[in-house]
Amino acid sequence: MMRTLIRLGLLLVFALPVFAQDPVVADPRHFRVEFEDQTVRVLRFTLAPGESAPMHEQLPRITVIVRGGRTRVTEADGSVREQDNAAGEVRHTGYSQHALSNVGSTIFEAVSTEFKQPGFAYASPPKPTAPTTTVKTETPAAPPPVMAESRAKPTPQPELPAPPPPEPTLNLEIAPIVSAPIPGMKKIAVNGTELAYVERGHGDAIVLVHGEIGDLRSWSRQVNALSERYHVIAISRRCHFPNRCTGKEDDYTYEQHADDIAALISALNLGRAHVVGHSYGAGVAFLLATRHPEAVRSVVLMEPQFDSLLPEPYSTGSRYSRREILGIARKAILKRHDVDSALRTYVDWARSFGGWDEMPSAQKERLRENGNSLAAYSAHPDPPDLKCEEGSKINLPVLIARGELSTPNDIAISERLIGCIPGAERLVVPRGNHNMQTVNPAFFNEKVMDFVSRHK
Repeated sequence: MMRTLIRLGLLLVFALPVFAQDPVVADPRHFRVEFEDQTVRVLRFTLAPGESAPMHEQLPRITVIVRGGRTRVTEADGSVREQDNAAGEVRHTGYSQHALSNVGSTIFEAVSTEFKQPGFAYASPPKPTAPTTTVKTETPAAPPPVMAESRAKPTPQPELPAPPPPEPTLNLEIAPIVSAPIPGMKKIAVNGTELAYVERGHGDAIVLVHGEIGDLRSWSRQVNALSERYHVIAISRRCHFPNRCTGKEDDYTYEQHADDIAALISALNLGRAHVVGHSYGAGVAFLLATRHPEAVRSVVLMEPQFDSLLPEPYSTGSRYSRREILGIARKAILKRHDVDSALRTYVDWARSFGGWDEMPSAQKERLRENGNSLAAYSAHPDPPDLKCEEGSKINLPVLIARGELSTPNDIAISERLIGCIPGAERLVVPRGNHNMQTVNPAFFNEKVMDFVSRHK
């Protein structure tokens, strides 16, 4: 009988729950608090290949995958699953307790915004140690024992609130402008600022409008090729290299950029120009065609970021993801003057140029020179809230271009836009992604010149 009682006692002892902890307490090496107030807390989680995070609990949250990879999740009930995580993916997750292991070959990084619950106790996090990025070669450690819940699950969250507006600043000019002069570059004063541009060739004018954290050099594979038949003008938008910021954040909006280009077309006596816009620049080109149709002969839209054309919940997720990433980049630039950290966060999320760590040094330097534009962009990150019926406002020839290998969101927006603009033509660039003009320039250039020649 005594032996039986002892066995029962031991079973009861080992059956007692071990409570999960707040992640920044349970694992300060991998979790870091980026921001916290009375309503939300933003956590950054970084896990190198082979590393594991112990059992922890988290509130309902929106998670943005910054750097993707394959992870193994061990839930509090003992179930185990593996999942692939794509950079740029956005998830709305409820309360959970789990352990996590990186079973892939790349660094996994995510940023989560937790929505605080009344009565949910938060422990003060200890001073975190710097997260390691050392790649381990040994077999990942076994997951920790299953732990019972330490608190009752909070009530479901209401609809996702809009993030608070960014803190204003008049000190945008952080990144040094050190690059050598661009051969043949000119400048023109428009709307209270100076815009740099290069021009080549003769004939009908084609104006090239670059995307996010780019500049007139983004069209290096187009300017000479298109100028064999046309008068090509590649511009740098305000705040982009080598232009300086005015210091007024309200100057960096889609509408302001559209007005700038209209003023440039008029000042250079280009008449009605063919306008080619990429990404952010495609949104600018769309507004230019609707606000200043007298300045535009035709327009090529290369994957504009019109989130509002996506079905829910993709529309909300895409917009929230952009706000979250640009908010992190903004904090790094304006508060820490850490341009590289901001660019790494943005580039790894956007995946437009490949991973930051694998990027050639010359390409990194070009992006550093556009650190000002990233800070300015973060003040007004949302693209125009475009409705499909607004496409009928464009009474011009329109070519909608996308890459064959572009992201599902970019493809969906492009295809929807074709249906919204009467008579719009479609161009799919073989092997192309979001940067189709650099991945397959010969095909892209040929098709653009063909489109322009048919709409003189």
